[in-house]
Amino acid sequence: MNELDELRSFRAGQTPADPIAMARARAALAAPPRRHRRGWLLAPVAAAAALALAVGLMPGRPDHPTAVPPTAAPDPSASPVTRSELVLRNAAAYVGGTPALSVRPDQFVFVESIHVNSEGPADDGGPLVTFLRRSWLSADGTRDGLVTDRRKSGGPEERVVITCPPGHPCQPVYRADLPTDTDGMLRWFKDLITQRYGSDRSTKSTPDSYAWSIAGDLLREGYLPPASAAAVFTALARVNGLTVVESVTDAAGRTGVSVGIDGKGTRSEIIFDRATYAYLGERVSGPGGRIISDTAQLRLAIVDRPGQPG
Repeated sequence: MNELDELRSFRAGQTPADPIAMARARAALAAPPRRHRRGWLLAPVAAAAALALAVGLMPGRPDHPTAVPPTAAPDPSASPVTRSELVLRNAAAYVGGTPALSVRPDQFVFVESIHVNSEGPADDGGPLVTFLRRSWLSADGTRDGLVTDRRKSGGPEERVVITCPPGHPCQPVYRADLPTDTDGMLRWFKDLITQRYGSDRSTKSTPDSYAWSIAGDLLREGYLPPASAAAVFTALARVNGLTVVESVTDAAGRTGVSVGIDGKGTRSEIIFDRATYAYLGERVSGPGGRIISDTAQLRLAIVDRPGQPG
C-alpha cells in the first residue's frame, strides 16, 4: 500500500470539495483587479497568503538548452492509465535534467503567463477574458511582492502589491525543503491534506482530487529545485483516474498533450509540450469542454526586486 492508497481509505464520510467552487476560487485569485480602481492596490494579508499558495515549480521550457529527451516514446496503443503515467514520468525526466537556479531568500520568483478566465461566476458560462500576467513573489515569503495584469483587449495595466508584513509572512514560493523522491512527495501530499482537511475518513476519490489540486498550486507561480519538481510528477503518476488528451492548445496557442482528472462536471488538466514534455500550463473546463480557467506559463526567472524584468 502506498501513501495515496492510505489516503483513499483515510477520509471516508466527508464530502469532497466541489470542483466548480474550487475552480471559481482559483479564477478569482488569478483574475485581474476590478477596473474601478487603478494604480497600486494593497492586498490584505489573507489574500496575499492565498495568492502565494503557489509554492513553486520551475517549469521545463521547450527552448531550454540542456533539456533531456523523453525517457520513452509515446505508445498510442497504451491504455489511458499507462499513457498518463508515461507522460508524467517523461515530464519528470525533462525537468529533472534542467540545471538548478540559484536563489537567495531575499530574492523574488518572476513568472510571466497568459491567463484566460470566465468573467463572472465560474459556472455561469460568462465571456472569457484574456490577460498577460506578471508576478514577482518573495522567495522566502517575507517581502512584499507585485502582480501586474494587462488585458489583451487593451486598457491600463493593473498593479497589485502582495503584502507580507513582519509576523505574517506569505507562503514562500521557493521550496528547497520539499522531498526529492516519489514516496517522500506522496507523504508530503498526505501530511498537507491532513493539515488542511483533517484526518477523518472520506470517499475513495477525494485524496486523488486533493493531490491533483495541490500539485496544480505547486505549478503556477513559484520555483522548486529540479529533483523536487520531478518528484511532483512521479507522485502524480500514482493518482487514480487520470486520462490523456493527445493534442490540446494552451492559452498561448502552443500545441501540447494534457493529463487530467475529472470531477463533478469539471476536468482539471496539466499541459505539457508534446516533444519535450516541458510543463506549459494548466486548464479547468466545465460541461461540454467550456473553459473556466486556462493558464500558460511563458517565462520564469529569479530576480532581485519586484518589477525587475525576468
